[in-house]
Amino acid sequence: MEYVTYNEAGALTGGFSQELHASHEAAHIEVTAEQRHNWTAYQANAARDGVELAPVVTPPPVVPQQVAMWQAREILIDDGLLDDVYAYFETITDPVAKRKAISKFDTSNTVQRNDPLVLYVIPLMGKSEAEIDQMFVRAAEL
Repeated sequence: MEYVTYNEAGALTGGFSQELHASHEAAHIEVTAEQRHNWTAYQANAARDGVELAPVVTPPPVVPQQVAMWQAREILIDDGLLDDVYAYFETITDPVAKRKAISKFDTSNTVQRNDPLVLYVIPLMGKSEAEIDQMFVRAAEL
């Protein structure tokens, strides 16, 4: 006998090719050998009398902690934010700090997700932490 077991939520908990075990009697569904073999791809249907393909869960993208500066600039251009970045540099009142920020932005090969410049400038443009993460994900895909 080919069967799978399931929990209260309908998630399958195992696939078996044997006589029905007494402890599985209450929560089992007979399936084909193929379904039993690939039981992790299925879930119990609403009536609990068959199985259906479980929805594919796509893991969230990993946020890169560093991207090339050219990638970051391209995303800023795509989002219409590059000029805003330079405008925000102008809000830095300390002339040395301002020059260092501009120099870093203009000459760095990479940019770190936790760079103080990123943490300062991007939120000033109304971007949330999640939106900044997405910018880094998009940049890494270029």
